[in-house]
Amino acid sequence: MLLLLACTSSNPTSTPQAGDDTGETEEVLPPDCDSLAALPVEASRISGFTTSEDFAFDIEGNFVSPDENGNVLKISMAGDVEVFSPDFGEAAGMAYLPYGDLVIASPWRGNLEIISPDGGRTTLLSGLSYPNGVTVDAAGFIYVAEHDAGAVRRVDAKTGEFEIIATDLFSPNGLAFGPDEAVLFVNSFGGGTVHAIARDGEGWQAPILYGETPADTEKATSCIGLEDGAECFLPSGIGIGACMGEPLACEERVDEGACEGLAAGESCVTSALGESIESVCTTPDSGGALFCPKVPGEVVSACVGKTSGASCEALGSSRTCDPSWEDILICDITSWETVVFTACEALSSGDECVIVDYEGYASGSCIDPGHGALYCASDAHHSWRGGLDGMAADACGNVYVTEYVMGYIWRFSAEGGEPERVVDTGSYWIPNLHWGLGVGGWETDVLYVQERDTDDLLVLELGVEGVPAAYRP
Repeated sequence: MLLLLACTSSNPTSTPQAGDDTGETEEVLPPDCDSLAALPVEASRISGFTTSEDFAFDIEGNFVSPDENGNVLKISMAGDVEVFSPDFGEAAGMAYLPYGDLVIASPWRGNLEIISPDGGRTTLLSGLSYPNGVTVDAAGFIYVAEHDAGAVRRVDAKTGEFEIIATDLFSPNGLAFGPDEAVLFVNSFGGGTVHAIARDGEGWQAPILYGETPADTEKATSCIGLEDGAECFLPSGIGIGACMGEPLACEERVDEGACEGLAAGESCVTSALGESIESVCTTPDSGGALFCPKVPGEVVSACVGKTSGASCEALGSSRTCDPSWEDILICDITSWETVVFTACEALSSGDECVIVDYEGYASGSCIDPGHGALYCASDAHHSWRGGLDGMAADACGNVYVTEYVMGYIWRFSAEGGEPERVVDTGSYWIPNLHWGLGVGGWETDVLYVQERDTDDLLVLELGVEGVPAAYRP
């Protein structure tokens, strides 16, 4: 069943302000929904930020997010950088509480962690099953999507006590409140759906389907003109496979033959993109036969016995152990932010390009983000769809989602149903998006979108303000 749900309010409301101990309220006028931008819109870019999974704006006008080394930074629009909380590690969803603490989901540790205004850290709740999307309501409760458990929790930010308000969801990811916090929206990573969880007095109603992104019928074409068994780029956009089946399609296939008769840890030789690679035999983290990874052996060996996010050193570089496209942990000595630019050196805008990165090879085309250097945007249009990631809502009740790999941003109307495409960003990894707070140059009627291909933020001028943040000036 599809829910058709309007979430707007036509009456002025009184809204408590973060840190306001007087009980005074401000009058909030109804939004001018006639000024909503017609779609599609053009996205502009600003650079110099981070390539993390999520970010938040503080009331001082800073963009706040972890860098590639796991240090949580504060970055002004003018480019001033301050290390806010060092050595946090990998982070997923994040949001400010009404009184100024920052909550961050640590997916690999399974924690919700709190960073106080002075940068100190505490663990609020542990034992979560890949916590991902995070949002906060005006009362200071935290809502977290447990991707691997198919659930959404409501967590007391002071005690860590929680209730599970939704279950049986397909890989829940992004979260966002509609106007007046009457409905919590949650999207699906891989299902292409958005569900609405409505408040019911002091409780919550069961999730109801609110809308669904349309199927993309385009097929990956990396096997056109190739022979059975030829190397090809996977339709997911990341990794190298082999052409198989009838008709030929690029399918996942690791090199098990190179480890035939060998033991785990013994040297093996494979190839990628026509280049010979000396590696070591290993098994996928999820189980399976020995295979020879398409990365140097030292990169693999440096993470044996370690967990994701652990420090490592290989080939003269110090980085962290991260999952690769071949389902193993590797010492991720190459920065995606760097290799996407390297891939377009000596090329022109629109040229085909190949990203050589041990975490995941990719093909694409060179694009100009508007600040001089071309970068390689991996192929985004293929049959895989529905990896909905970030979420936001505007004051008129429209709901926005980003679609992983496809590079689309969608807008659902306040009534739900099928969305309109806001923009095709040309980027495969646009994980989260937030409205500005009206300070530091971050405008309240502009939606800022994180891009993990680069350190850019995409800027979408949409003509209407977002749902107010819990922590705001």
